[in-house]
Amino acid sequence: MRSFHGVCVLAIVTLLVGGCAALKERRTAQEEADAADAALAATADLDALLSIARARDARRDPATLHELARHAAPAVRAEALRAAGLVGDPTSAGLLQSGLGDSEPSVRAAAAFALSQVWGWYVADLERATLMAQAEEALLDAADEEEDNDVLVAIVRALGEVGGEPSEDVLWDLAGRDAPVGDAALLALAIRAKAKRTPPLNAARVGFLSARGGDEPVTWHAPYLASRAGFEPDAAGLGADWLQDLTPANGDAQAWRLRALGHAPEGHQALLMLDLHLRGGKARDRLACVRAAAKLGATAEPLLAVGLRDEEPATAVEAARAIGALGTPEARDRLLAWAPEATVARAGRLAALTPLIAAEDAEAAGPVVEAARAGLVDEAPEVRADAYGLLGAWPDPAAAEELLSHVEGETDATARIALALAISGREEPTVEGQLLAWLAGDDPLFGALGAMGLAAREEQHVTDRLLEAYDAFGDAPDWERRVEIVRALVPRGALPAERIGAFLQDPEPHVRLTAWALLVERVGRSKAGRAPQERELPDLADPWFGAGDVLEATVTTSRGDLKLVLWPHVAPAAVASFASLAEADRFDGLPFHRVVPDFVIQGGDPSGTGWGGPGYVLRDEFSPAPYVRGTLGMARSDKDTAGSQWFVTHSPQPHLDGHYTAFGQLISGFDVLDAVRVGDVIEDVTIRRRSR
Repeated sequence: MRSFHGVCVLAIVTLLVGGCAALKERRTAQEEADAADAALAATADLDALLSIARARDARRDPATLHELARHAAPAVRAEALRAAGLVGDPTSAGLLQSGLGDSEPSVRAAAAFALSQVWGWYVADLERATLMAQAEEALLDAADEEEDNDVLVAIVRALGEVGGEPSEDVLWDLAGRDAPVGDAALLALAIRAKAKRTPPLNAARVGFLSARGGDEPVTWHAPYLASRAGFEPDAAGLGADWLQDLTPANGDAQAWRLRALGHAPEGHQALLMLDLHLRGGKARDRLACVRAAAKLGATAEPLLAVGLRDEEPATAVEAARAIGALGTPEARDRLLAWAPEATVARAGRLAALTPLIAAEDAEAAGPVVEAARAGLVDEAPEVRADAYGLLGAWPDPAAAEELLSHVEGETDATARIALALAISGREEPTVEGQLLAWLAGDDPLFGALGAMGLAAREEQHVTDRLLEAYDAFGDAPDWERRVEIVRALVPRGALPAERIGAFLQDPEPHVRLTAWALLVERVGRSKAGRAPQERELPDLADPWFGAGDVLEATVTTSRGDLKLVLWPHVAPAAVASFASLAEADRFDGLPFHRVVPDFVIQGGDPSGTGWGGPGYVLRDEFSPAPYVRGTLGMARSDKDTAGSQWFVTHSPQPHLDGHYTAFGQLISGFDVLDAVRVGDVIEDVTIRRRSR
């Protein structure tokens, strides 16, 4: 037996040895940390920004972003945090929250913006809810201590995206502050209302808005909130009175005030105000009145009838759609009696009749069907396109045969797409052969449309043909076809596991992510594994994709010139792509294929249909830059799918902020912006670069 003294000596020696080992481990860890800090300190700002750009565009390597978020330069730290928000790895959540405590205001603002992007992270719904709740808690704590107004605005905007019920009262308290914080809080509440996370305004909230600003002219933010949120039934009259009494500060405030009157109670005198502006107001105000009347339903049918006669075809079309949505025989008869001359109105009339044809019995549908058939032979492809859509909504099986009879004869691209969509929505067996032919055909877009139409057909032979098409086009660049095949197949429970595994390894990230998201719905996040988001690292020469010297673009249209300043340091990939396409004359001769009044004009599609692109996709480069009047943005169909299509906003559109890449701003040609109509041509785009 060991002596007590021997045991003590052994214990002391053991402690000393263990202590030395622990000390050595701590010293090694400290040395490694010191070495990492030294390497970080030696990283030049431009080198750091280049690493961030590569990681952001590749949608991977959060470890590099975490490291560079500790860089000495505030600009580097801010950009690392913004990139982490766009990459969207859940391991970055703590980093972004800690960024709210940075000593530099610009970095804190970047952290707030990054946290606002949690909505788009590729995570399961439950995990997203948890991340958003954590982000909200961190943002609320930061808002309580923040003294810099610019940072507080960023925090408030983030709460509009990720905030739940705990944010409601905080945002209303902040709405009482002066601009810019107060206005930002109103917009955050409006964004929440659009997502059904802010309730309709009660009497107390209406009273608050009425008192806010005193007798000064009201900016557009408060009426915008009222338009998005609406009013509680017992506060609707009070809200309408407030809207009538306020003095708008500008055209934006006036437009949203009129839009918000769409929540006025039935029989309220606010309807007289809408009628007055609809009969004699400016074009933008008349459009706002029609959109308000559309919310009021049957009560406002007399107003919509006035709108149907508006001299601006787009406004008349808005009225027609609202009349069609009423779904009554009287609405049908009013639209059938309407005989507009403008092409956009002739097409809009058919689109407005579409919800009526599905609800009618065969006898009552007769006049609507005849209107569709008349549209099928119209010389304008836009009219034929909406005629196909109208006929496709007719439940009678004869509609399928009639649509199929036009497949060979229709040559216009826009009308052909509308025809294909109409056919793909049909259930008749005779349609299946055409869908299978498109699926396996050479046209990538029609291959995707064929797969869309086959998604509801779960017979084994259809599954086999979908798998064959995936294999046949597995290496092709037309990834949209494979996306739609994946959407059709993954929900089918009998699909072999190896097939899903192949989808998860597709060369195109968007195909992989689509398969993963559908798999999560089927088996849950734990079994689906990690989102296969990573892309190849881009071969970059500089942090701004070679577009750092791009200054301006002049878009010469058939209506005049649009002069825009471009933002390569905000959205380098978008600017680089836009500039290279412009300098290669790829935009010359293309139409503005989409114009939504008081929203956007959109062009840049080489097919002129709204379904085309340049043959590649760009990663989203969302930023805090707000969409105001004249902001240049990238169109997209889903996350990270932007290409060559771009748009310019007619007016502020805060719901686009942080959801679409903004990469420039109109500085002259606002009259041209307002004058552009569908079909007007982009004659030339000239890029001005900094002199070397």
